[in-house]
Amino acid sequence: MPSKYNIQLPVTWNFETLDEMTAFADENKHPASKSSSRTNGDGDWNGANDWPTAMRYARDGWREGTDLVYKMRDEMGLTDISDLIGESEVIMPDVMGGAVDLDRYLEGEPECMLYVDEIVADNPRIMDVYVNAAASWQVSREELERRGAATAVIVDALEGLNIRCEIIMLDMNSWCPQAYLGDPEKTSPERGGSIIRTVVKRAHEPLDLDRIAYALVNAGFLRRHCFAVHETQPDVPGGYGMPWMVTSEEVEGEHVMVPTMMGRRAEWASDEAAIEWIRKCLKPFMEVK
Repeated sequence: MPSKYNIQLPVTWNFETLDEMTAFADENKHPASKSSSRTNGDGDWNGANDWPTAMRYARDGWREGTDLVYKMRDEMGLTDISDLIGESEVIMPDVMGGAVDLDRYLEGEPECMLYVDEIVADNPRIMDVYVNAAASWQVSREELERRGAATAVIVDALEGLNIRCEIIMLDMNSWCPQAYLGDPEKTSPERGGSIIRTVVKRAHEPLDLDRIAYALVNAGFLRRHCFAVHETQPDVPGGYGMPWMVTSEEVEGEHVMVPTMMGRRAEWASDEAAIEWIRKCLKPFMEVK
């Protein structure tokens, strides 16, 4: 794992791919005292009615999640991701094209036709997208889905700008007793905690929304697969721990930081709030309409 990901806690799992993470969760047995990941039913909370369904989503992709991404784009008034991109295209003269440059034609120039060319950087920028996947129990499935869909819209837009995205899911939890006593100043994962780090997409890989939708959008990534990874360890204080997060100050390089959900957050209370968050995140990178 590259050094930029090395945030070491008392218990740390590093997974290079989503397949590696879900296979580990599936193959490793958990103590009988912990079994939330395998509980049947309650799909309205954990994103999948049973473990086999969660595994199928992780393996084959989750089309319903992609539909949620497209729905959010539609609610932004977008018909195509290029609507977000601003000046990412340029009109170029050529011997063929979809329109005529009349001045060039009258001057007898062969390159009198016009075509639209996409601006592509010779050395594309790399953007790390850190998603703090942890969430409190009271956070609804709909809120998790809204956060994930908004994140996917951002990734899609940046990739459309030839900014190659690397998506890193972080399920970071504190076992520190102060976390449960409402004393954030004394709460620190380094005093007891865990982190599950899963690279869902490398920068050089093409964007497959169906494939990443399970990790980003479905509550099952956290409440089925991350729980299952935690369940491979002996019992720790506080069960699965209190949600914690990596902050922008703790990582290097260009990045987008998606916050954890220690309780409900205003950004995910409605589609309108999520769309406003998307625009705010994209503003430094492009002209957002």
